[in-house]
Amino acid sequence: MLSVSNVSEASKALSYYKLDNYYSNDEQALEDTEWYGKGADNLNLIGSVESDDFANLLNGKVGDQQLGRIRIDEDGNRYIEHRSAIDLTFSAPKSVSIMAEVYQNKDVLNAHIDAVKSTLDTIEKDYAKTRISSDGNRSVEDTENLIVALFNHNTSRALDPQTHTHAVIMNMTKNSKDKWSTISNESIYDAKALLGPI
Repeated sequence: MLSVSNVSEASKALSYYKLDNYYSNDEQALEDTEWYGKGADNLNLIGSVESDDFANLLNGKVGDQQLGRIRIDEDGNRYIEHRSAIDLTFSAPKSVSIMAEVYQNKDVLNAHIDAVKSTLDTIEKDYAKTRISSDGNRSVEDTENLIVALFNHNTSRALDPQTHTHAVIMNMTKNSKDKWSTISNESIYDAKALLGPI
């Protein structure tokens, strides 16, 4: 099963992750997190997800760029508005969760993780898009690269066995001008019914 939701505010998201221990905190085993995608490779993000890298990307800071729109609040102060990420949650069927978590069958767990990565490869190849301006015209282009933070979990919030992976897709992709720009995420939402079975 696949659910899709926006991660809208990085500051609230990070607090949520740390307070609920649901995505990550300093005590979470490093083997439960992983960077994934061609965009992550481009930034040399390899191995476990580090909280500083995660926070910067959620806030739209990538390389020497700051993504987002400049806004002015009611007091006249400028701030950056940036949609942080998309959370794709891949949940295995209960029978898979029992085999993977209760019976500790690593082959079954690895099959789940492989299926998640295979689906992310499809998303990266077919649904990673951005809007780009050229000669005053805006168009949508395929980018075929994403930065994804993977968080593997083995229980539900009710502490029942539930193998699931949060694939937090950062709201950034490298465009044909070799610059980072925000993701045009409509196609990912539209493809949800297809991506779940994949």
